[in-house]
Amino acid sequence: MTVIVEDGTGSNPNANSYADETELGTFAASRGVTLSGDPTELLIKAMDYVEAYRDQFQGSKVQQVQPLQWPRATVYVDGFQIGSDEIPVDLKRSQMQAAIETDTADLAPNQGQAVKREKVDVLEVEYEQGGALVSPTFPKVDAYLDPLLSTKASGFIRFEPVR
Repeated sequence: MTVIVEDGTGSNPNANSYADETELGTFAASRGVTLSGDPTELLIKAMDYVEAYRDQFQGSKVQQVQPLQWPRATVYVDGFQIGSDEIPVDLKRSQMQAAIETDTADLAPNQGQAVKREKVDVLEVEYEQGGALVSPTFPKVDAYLDPLLSTKASGFIRFEPVR
């Protein structure tokens, strides 16, 4: 598979990433991270994670037929409107951080109940009764995505001034 970067037009039906392998390498290296996985595969998996936020992003897609959620119209970050032909740097960073995370963890594992007790000999597992499903969190990815969401991770509705 090849990474095809969205250029902000939303017109390439094959676009499958907001960042390329070189950007990922630079981003990881500047954070002291050495990636062990294939950068193309990491970016594609990370894209799946980021695109899952589709219902939470501010604004709306520029074109109905665009394959990815960005570019978008009527998006504000820090009080300034993001152009409808721009891919926000926070979005690219969120995908690259998610790629770093997926190098060592599954971003979207099957959810399971919390384990109350494990026994190794004769293999026994006891789950919490009525417990909530457990899924991993990725706070660094969420921190980059937060300004682009219509609601913050804390659950409060975001109000941006219109200039």
